[in-house]
Amino acid sequence: LTRSCSTIGIQSKGTKVIHQQCLPPLSNLELFPQAPLLTLETYRQIGKNAARYAKRESPQPVPTLNDQMARPKYQAKSAILHIKETKYVVTGKNPQELRVAL
Repeated sequence: LTRSCSTIGIQSKGTKVIHQQCLPPLSNLELFPQAPLLTLETYRQIGKNAARYAKRESPQPVPTLNDQMARPKYQAKSAILHIKETKYVVTGKNPQELRVAL
């Protein structure tokens, strides 16, 4: 999606985001904050919607499950992960492209 100036990502707290190059930092579109309830198929649908969004097409609704205890259950873990991850942020450093092979 980088040619379209849109990117998708997963924050340490599990929130999925779509960000466009022309937007200021932290002005991204946040999606699905409760990561523990998402399945592989849900992630695929999120990716398809991100592609539609990048092509300026209308995304399709993605059904999800809801568990009221999911947020409190994982909030402390995600806060610790966020603290650990932000220690490695280098201000002003250019983004680095990664290739993941599974």
